[in-house]
Amino acid sequence: MLTLIKILLCLSIEVFSSPFIHTIASYDVFAPFRQFLQRSIAYYTATKPNSAATDLIPEPLRPERRRTFKAYDGVNNIFNLAYEVLQWKVHQALLKAKLEPYLGFLHSTAMGKPSLVCDFMELYRYLIDDFLNKYCRKLKPSDFVLKTEILSTRKKGKRQYLNNTDTGNMLRSLNEYFSMKVGIPRIRYGDSQEIETLIGEEASLLAKYLRNERQTWIPRIAKAFHGLN
Repeated sequence: MLTLIKILLCLSIEVFSSPFIHTIASYDVFAPFRQFLQRSIAYYTATKPNSAATDLIPEPLRPERRRTFKAYDGVNNIFNLAYEVLQWKVHQALLKAKLEPYLGFLHSTAMGKPSLVCDFMELYRYLIDDFLNKYCRKLKPSDFVLKTEILSTRKKGKRQYLNNTDTGNMLRSLNEYFSMKVGIPRIRYGDSQEIETLIGEEASLLAKYLRNERQTWIPRIAKAFHGLN
């Protein structure tokens, strides 16, 4: 069963070739990916003065702690929305590379959870953090609105969101951010490429590594744009 699950990781025709099956049946083939992600997460955390992604937000808006699902405050909901955009772009890149988004290595494979997408997002989450820490400095408490939502069958509550106009502006700025070029050469030609293109190329390189078309895979990491206006 374990071997079958690993085979399903890749949806390409090569999945049925004996060299590929022999490779992915080995537990060690996933070690470089796990180790790299673990080192990346540890390095990024160690280089920040605090571990939370929202710690650099100005005090009037800074939440007490990072919250994900059903966050109350507006800043956490901004981060959640931006991560959803990143997740969508990563999901697209993995599908284009013919990888199974729901079979990952680090995150759990719970029902309905795109585990590989969550794994791959960790390589680029810091870019979202840096973008939002810069973007949120321009926001004011008056830019947020309260909305009443149904929390359960017998309970309602208020949650804070960025108003519709500023949400649209933030999403446009985020899409422009993904279009910014970084100094990482493309696989075939060019000395630089857009962040979104880099995500697609890394997904393709990971797929080739899992199909035994490459001996190693060391993800190329882009520098964050701390000077983003």
